[in-house]
Amino acid sequence: MKKRKAFTLIELLIVVAIIAILAVIIVLNLVSAREKANYAKVKDELKTMSDAARIGYTDGVVTAQTSWAVTDSTFLPKIKDSGGANLITSVPIPPSGFGIVSGATSYYQYYLKSSTDFGFRSYDKEYGTAKYCGYLNGAIYTAGSKVAGGDTKIYSACNGS
Repeated sequence: MKKRKAFTLIELLIVVAIIAILAVIIVLNLVSAREKANYAKVKDELKTMSDAARIGYTDGVVTAQTSWAVTDSTFLPKIKDSGGANLITSVPIPPSGFGIVSGATSYYQYYLKSSTDFGFRSYDKEYGTAKYCGYLNGAIYTAGSKVAGGDTKIYSACNGS
């Protein structure tokens, strides 16, 4: 009778361990990619709203909002072009963990005091409710202050790096 060769238990355990390590690496890369995509979405939506406000003020058709408010359906008609059309056609919804929660829904926040004083912001889940990123009069800011650079997560949510 010929002896049949088979894998030993140790060999099988090593193969399973290698597969598990590779799976963990892949999952971590997917989570990182999702996080970067969320930061990019936040940055894009905040910039779009800021640009629309700038256009609305240039055209002279913006309804003032003098304190921070959420971007619910009442926000849409506040920024119009010279023809009276809404410059923002749908309410932007931030990714999970990036919005200010009001009721069961997550929103961005905004204020529209004047053509030189307007802002849009998003909560940064990494740092808590005291930290925001956004655009103040078209310039990137964080936690209520304009920033010129840096490597913190809150800044990276705005500058995409």
